Amino acid sequence: MVKYPQITIYIDMQSEQGNPISILGEAIVALEEYGVDEEIRGQLIKEVANKDYNHLLQTIEEWVNVSYIKAKKYKIIKATNEDYEYSLQVVKKYSEFIAV
Repeated sequence: MVKYPQITIYIDMQSEQGNPISILGEAIVALEEYGVDEEIRGQLIKEVANKDYNHLLQTIEEWVNVSYIKAKKYKIIKATNEDYEYSLQVVKKYSEFIAV
């Protein structure tokens, strides 16, 4: 069961959006926009830290709805470097929740 079924993120796995930082960043930003507490968003970071790509996908799918889209079917607006940098900043912001 999805923890936040009201939230859906759209990921094009055939583009830059399919990389782990972008996927995690999309989920964190969506949770933040929905008003989920920072500490709870940090729990998601903890759950995926130092794990493999498949674990990351599975975990994010447990938190929010993920719609995997294909660029051939849909018009995709490519993520810019600014989008990537923002996602990276979001992940770094929550790195304090990761026990190293």
